[in-house]
Amino acid sequence: MMKSTVYSSYSTGDQYTNSVTAMENLSLSSTATSSSAIQVGSNFDLLSEILSYLPVKSLLVFKSVSKQWLSLISNPHFAISHLNRHPIFKIHGLFFEKCSNPQLEYVYDFLLLDGSRIEEEEVINNRSSTSAGGGGGYALFKSLNFGNYQPGYNGPVIENGVRITQSCNGLLCCTRETEISNDNYQPHIYTTHTYIYNPTTRKYRILPPSPFRDVVRDDCCYKVCSISLAFDPIQSPDYQVVCIWKDIAKLWCLEAVDGEFHNYYYIEIYSSKTNSWKKLVSSSVNPFYALPNSFTKSGVYWNGCLHWIATEDDIEHESSMYFDIAQELVKPLPLPTTPDDDESNAVYFGECGGHLYLIEVLASCHTDYNILKMETDYSGWKLMYKLDLVRFITAYPGYDTYAFDRTRMLYRMVLLLEEDEEDSLSNLVVLVDGKKVISYNLKEMNITEIHTFTEGNVYSLARTGGLWGYLHHYIESLACV
Repeated sequence: MMKSTVYSSYSTGDQYTNSVTAMENLSLSSTATSSSAIQVGSNFDLLSEILSYLPVKSLLVFKSVSKQWLSLISNPHFAISHLNRHPIFKIHGLFFEKCSNPQLEYVYDFLLLDGSRIEEEEVINNRSSTSAGGGGGYALFKSLNFGNYQPGYNGPVIENGVRITQSCNGLLCCTRETEISNDNYQPHIYTTHTYIYNPTTRKYRILPPSPFRDVVRDDCCYKVCSISLAFDPIQSPDYQVVCIWKDIAKLWCLEAVDGEFHNYYYIEIYSSKTNSWKKLVSSSVNPFYALPNSFTKSGVYWNGCLHWIATEDDIEHESSMYFDIAQELVKPLPLPTTPDDDESNAVYFGECGGHLYLIEVLASCHTDYNILKMETDYSGWKLMYKLDLVRFITAYPGYDTYAFDRTRMLYRMVLLLEEDEEDSLSNLVVLVDGKKVISYNLKEMNITEIHTFTEGNVYSLARTGGLWGYLHHYIESLACV
């Protein structure tokens, strides 16, 4: 079926095959003079059509064939055409955030789901973002540096390193915070620098300062609580960034005794189309009330909305909510019903195949994992699978426990869900004990070890923050930033 679709634009299948072969010859030898190569190279429309069927990895290599190919593959319109040929956002790898070093610089492990791991270190800077080829292959990064700043302490000024906050359909939302203390060594000014980065093409955009919170005033101290990227390239090549923040100046005012004040948040939205921020003016959302720790991480983008779910035992369901970007409204997010005499433990919350999924396990039966899907009208969660993972747990025994601060520690954390060609869930990718990355086939119920970290790179499994905040998916994309 796929071949008939591909060949429909040409007279025969052999012509398509010969054209692809000609392109490969061009990429291997600059002196290729075959008639097929010349024909393809001189027909811009035919060349664009053929290239749109190729995988991203091949296109990155073909950028070096000529200036014409580089210009074509880098064109935003070609990125849209390519996406129409490959509409599935397949996750190819994972970014694991490691502990920051004394210079406040964040570093990452990058792991492909085929088990290979990037060893070389590459720091992304202005030169690589403007290089002719834009990079290629899987030479990504272990640390980020957008600009000419130096992480570390400089008197009252603290420059933190760039940190990935969210992955969304091929783009990464990254932030860096500058903190200035006053005479009492209390944070007086926070400035959050935001970047949108495509790790496939190694291009990035520095977002302009906010006219609402990146200001210096004696009576205000604006602290960003959550920055989230909303990007659906199937709908539009443009994206939005939603920032949720609060004014914490009164935290240091003796007169501020009203605790409710600290539970009010503001929302502003950045548009890549206008390259500007806007602060919502609706009285129902600016400011709006939410319980503490509602926005400890970026939201999960799905269905045109950003979603946050309660992750602490002492937080009520009201902490779970979603923001409808089109309507500019904050709404409550329903949670699954749990028996009164039991406790549920969420081990995954994310988007897969155009659906919002939640995986939970009940404390009364730690071998049963429930996979639930949110209804598109937000009427509630639908149970899709009830998995008995006794075989998996027997192979990798362990236990979940409470740390002294009541933080839930998870021995097994689901990193992602995978779908097969029939658009049904096929695999769970699980991190065991912070070291082993395992794939569990939901249909065959067999286990495959993807990778084991042996160099002391043990990753936190804390339910509060944990890998929900410090693990990010890598999706190949030609999207322009």
